[in-house]
Formats: sequence, C-alpha cells, structure tokens
Amino acid sequence: MEQVEKIINTMDMREFGKHKTRTWCAVKKLEIPDYVAMFLSIDILALTLMISLKVNGDRFNLFR
Repeated sequence: MEQVEKIINTMDMREFGKHKTRTWCAVKKLEIPDYVAMFLSIDILALTLMISLKVNGDRFNLFR
C-alpha cells in the first residue's frame, strides 16, 4: 500500500491525467527578467574573454 501511495503522489505532482495529452511537463514562456539574465550572462562572458585576451596578450595564438 505504501508503494501505491508513493506512485499516486508522484502522478499527482506531475499533474498526470489533468489534460487530454500525455505530456507531463508544462512549457513556460520566457519573460523579461529571463531575457535580461541571458543578456547579462552573455555580456559578462564576452567581457571576461576580452579582458583575458588583453591581459594575457596573444598567449593563445588566436590572432595569427
């Protein structure tokens, strides 16, 4: 009985049977804070790479 209860709880948490489709995951659209976080992450990565190349010079022979 305990195993059955665990399975039922798991199915409830995944919203099993709530919709007609068999998909258990819901897709959430990206919002403005998500885009801001992605933009900042890419900016920080680019800035880090530029500073690294400037400080280390042509250490990695990227521009030969």
